Amino acid sequence: MPEPTQLSQQDEALRRAQLDDKTRAGLRYIAVKLADRSRRPHALLDERARLAIALTAAEYVCGGLSPEAEAVERALLLRLPHVDRPITRGEYALIVNRAAWSAR
Repeated sequence: MPEPTQLSQQDEALRRAQLDDKTRAGLRYIAVKLADRSRRPHALLDERARLAIALTAAEYVCGGLSPEAEAVERALLLRLPHVDRPITRGEYALIVNRAAWSAR
């Protein structure tokens, strides 16, 4: 017999689907923000900025800091490539946009 606090299979599947939807929304949010002309798309992006934008996007799509936002942040960080070379915010936005559309 499952624990009373365990989610049923249907509830777990729904939770994962909602997490995937919010992750895609977070990726699209990141791509738009990085490509925005008023936010210096020509400036270089570093690893710290990647971590910060993931947290910001997770809070945005979840409506604030919560356990759900932490799960979305972790999912975003898995999908966002590490910054291991000099890259502009605009170039990174293109990579993230591609990830958002392939995450279906």
